[in-house]
Formats: sequence, structure tokens, C-alpha cells
Amino acid sequence: VIDTDAYMNWLRFVLVCKGAVMETRRIAGDLLDQEEELLVEYGADAIVNATGLAGLELTGDASVYPLRGALIGVVNDGKMFPKVTEALAVVTHDDTRGEDEDIVFIVPRNDNTLIPGSMFICRFMSESVSSTYTPGK
Repeated sequence: VIDTDAYMNWLRFVLVCKGAVMETRRIAGDLLDQEEELLVEYGADAIVNATGLAGLELTGDASVYPLRGALIGVVNDGKMFPKVTEALAVVTHDDTRGEDEDIVFIVPRNDNTLIPGSMFICRFMSESVSSTYTPGK
């Protein structure tokens, strides 16, 4: 299991050491229509698209949809329950639509942290979070 926090910090460090510049900025409209201009503007060879909810707008692709999920961190030191050492993921399947719908996962990290979480396809664009939200409604 990869410790993604440590990996992302290492990756950012390597990229900055090689001269990469990290910038967060809003880009409106179809990314493909602006790709060449942005590559020239930044003298870049590639664009990393990490847009989240703006993915639909930037791709111009109506099949793009957000995933909704939640994570928590739990101490995984073996004191309250046996230490979890392997990742587990369970995917549910909706036979009415013929596709995978939800995933529940448990991922142990290198620092005695356990990350249980879930993710599901919500097919709507909203940043609101509610304890009463029911998927698919």
C-alpha cells in the first residue's frame, strides 16, 4: 500500500527540484480548446487536469460525473483492535443499470493510521455535504 501523502510530498519536491511550477487557477470552458495557448503561456509540455467538480465543464464531455465520498482516520496501533495490515475494498453492483455503484475501502497507512472510507457515483454537481443525504435522491 502506498502512503499517498508521503508520495505526493515527494513527487512535488522532485518536480520543483526539476523546475516545475505549481499553480492553482480557474480555467473556464473546454480545456482542449485552450490547450495549445496554455502550453505556450507556461512553456509546458503537459497539463495536469485535477479539476474535481469542474471536470464536466473542462472536458466538454457529458459522460463525466463526480464521485462523492468520505474518509476518516483511525489509530491502527493494535491496541483497540487487531492491527490491519492489508487493504480491502468492496464494490457493490447495480444490476438494474449494469454498473458498479459504490465502494467501501479500508487502507492501512505507514504511520499507524487506518483510513476507512467510501465512495459512490452521485451524478450531480454539488459541494454541499449533509448527514441526511441519500445517494441517488
